Amino acid sequence: LTIIQCYAATNDAEDNVKECFYEQLQHVWDNIPKRDIKIVMGDMNAKIGKENKDREKTLGKHGLGEINENGEKLVEFCEMNELVIGGSLFPHKNIHKETWESPDGKTKNQIDHIMISQRWRSSLQDVRVMRGADISSDHHLIIAKVKIKLAKGTKVEQKRIKYNVEKLKDLHLKDQFQIELRNRFEVLKDGPDLDINNEWEVGRDIIKEVCEDVLGRKTNKKKDWMSHGTWDK
Repeated sequence: LTIIQCYAATNDAEDNVKECFYEQLQHVWDNIPKRDIKIVMGDMNAKIGKENKDREKTLGKHGLGEINENGEKLVEFCEMNELVIGGSLFPHKNIHKETWESPDGKTKNQIDHIMISQRWRSSLQDVRVMRGADISSDHHLIIAKVKIKLAKGTKVEQKRIKYNVEKLKDLHLKDQFQIELRNRFEVLKDGPDLDINNEWEVGRDIIKEVCEDVLGRKTNKKKDWMSHGTWDK
């Protein structure tokens, strides 16, 4: 999961400042691993409005007010990168959509946004303003509820090899097994000095090789699921 938290220039800022911001944002976006779930959020200073005709993948019907220039730039960025603006998807009262309020309390706008990849749109459960949170700001806190279901990773377990140790009950075969082990470990003594880890690995491999050569692997005989007596009946 990668979250980009950002702060965009105001709608009255120079065009080159706005362009610079979105160029930087695009650069950050392009460097996110493609497999990540991507969320962009922050004070975008962008009004997105209620109209979503021909922009259904990016905008819902529950935006606030009229779209402004910054809103157009934000929507274009979202369309290009397949993002959906969460605050426009869920029906709430206006007070739960208004993210900014002027000091005199007369002007209220929805300019802070949380966006998620369209692929994960169904994971977004809700986006709304929490007016009760005192954060000493003219902006209100926005909460997004996200529920993500991921595929369970399957752990590949190495199949354990079972050797036919029942053969060791045969005294002749038991002596052969011990002689083979003794001979191979004798050869190991004349070899180069090994550290403890390599010595353990070589010893393990010798035992496995002797088991393979002398005892062979244990085979499980499947029992008939129905006896001959049952078949006869």
